[in-house]
Amino acid sequence: ETLSRENDILISYRLAEDLGAMAGGEATLVFENGRSKTYRIKGIIRTGAMDIDASGVVMYMDEANRVLGLSGKASIIMVKLTDRELAEGYRNIMKTELEVTHVKVWKEEIESIVGSMNTIKKMTDTVIAVGLFAAAVSVGVIIYVNVIYRRRQIGIMKAIGMKGSLIFT
Repeated sequence: ETLSRENDILISYRLAEDLGAMAGGEATLVFENGRSKTYRIKGIIRTGAMDIDASGVVMYMDEANRVLGLSGKASIIMVKLTDRELAEGYRNIMKTELEVTHVKVWKEEIESIVGSMNTIKKMTDTVIAVGLFAAAVSVGVIIYVNVIYRRRQIGIMKAIGMKGSLIFT
């Protein structure tokens, strides 16, 4: 179904399941600039794209620009330089010439990615350590139970007169 007015949205099926929402109902969206607005759910979509199906909302571009205050403005500008070391200089030029307040250079972006990877590595290492500890405890318990069981058997064999050399072979 197509959107017929600015207050209509389409939401992903997973989002609808999480919210218990249905077509014809209402949903209040809170935007990154702090504004919120209630929309009528025109329909529920399934795209096959995991990211969109997880939490996707489709609305008129004009409506999104109006609510976010982006009309006629770019939300992101990416510049590829032939020399990465010039990035800091171009940051200053962009801030002054384009009056942009927030400019990230490639080093800052890479640092955030590396930080995320380090966090994932620490979590993986923790899971591995817990698994190894659990395995060691399990092996220790099994050995302890076997020693207790064998001790009793050895005691019985000695009690009925079996020689020590025959018991351990």
